[in-house]
Amino acid sequence: MAIRFFAYFLLFGAVFSLFIGVESDLKDSKKYQKPLITFIDSTMTSIDEQKVTQVVQSKEARMYKNKEELYDATIVTRANQYEADDTTDTIVAKKMVKRVNDLRLSGNVLYQRNGTISLRTDKLRYNLESKIAKNNTAFTAVYNGNKLDGKNLYFDGISSYFSADNTNFEILIKDKK
Repeated sequence: MAIRFFAYFLLFGAVFSLFIGVESDLKDSKKYQKPLITFIDSTMTSIDEQKVTQVVQSKEARMYKNKEELYDATIVTRANQYEADDTTDTIVAKKMVKRVNDLRLSGNVLYQRNGTISLRTDKLRYNLESKIAKNNTAFTAVYNGNKLDGKNLYFDGISSYFSADNTNFEILIKDKK
C-alpha cells in the first residue's frame, strides 16, 4: 500500500513539475524573439509593372515573424506612384521598426520630398500606404526655403497638408530689385 502511494506521488509530482517548467519557458520566449533572417548592408527594391516604387537600404535588417527592424536605414519611395511625375520621398533614420505599413522611426530622422520639404526630428511615425507622418516631439522643417519649428506634427504626404502645435514659422522674403 505504501509503495503504491509512493508511486502515485512520484507520477503526479513529475507531471506537475513538467507543466511548471513549460510555463517559465513560454514567459522567457515572449521577452526575446530571434530574427527569422538578418541582412548586413542590404538593399531591397519593390518593382511594379512600370517602374521601381521603393528602395530600402540599411546597415542591418532583421526580419521577425510580425515586424522588421532596420538600422541606419534609408527608404526612397514614390510620393504618388500612380501619377506621371517622379516625386520621391526619402526617409532616413538610425532605427526603423516596420509592422505591416506602419513605420516607427527614431534617432536623427530626416524626411525629404524632392528638395521642397525637409523635416528633422528625433521620432516619427509614418504610414507607407497613406503617406501620413505624425510625431509628438519637437521638429524642424524647411518648406521651399521657409523654416518651421514646432511640436505634434501631422503631415499628409499626398495632399501636402500639415499642422503642428507651438509653431514658429520664418518666411524667407526675397528682394525685389
